Amino acid sequence: MPILPQCARLPKENIFVIDHALVLAAGHGSRLRDHVAVPHKALVQLEGEPLLLRTCRMLDRLGLREITIVTGHEGAALRSAIK
Repeated sequence: MPILPQCARLPKENIFVIDHALVLAAGHGSRLRDHVAVPHKALVQLEGEPLLLRTCRMLDRLGLREITIVTGHEGAALRSAIK
């Protein structure tokens, strides 16, 4: 019989609810640079939608009330693209 972590055995009223996501979108995307022509890797399209938007939609569907996006490299380009 597998041993469950302590939190898995708590009564339902004691389980934490996660309602805030932290999305890390601060990298350079150096491995993608030769393959895509976008200013930021979070803007790479998958099935016609930027990866960052897909991530935010998924988190919204999961019921998260707040999403914080950490930007760094080309942060201004990313912010203007998602407005």
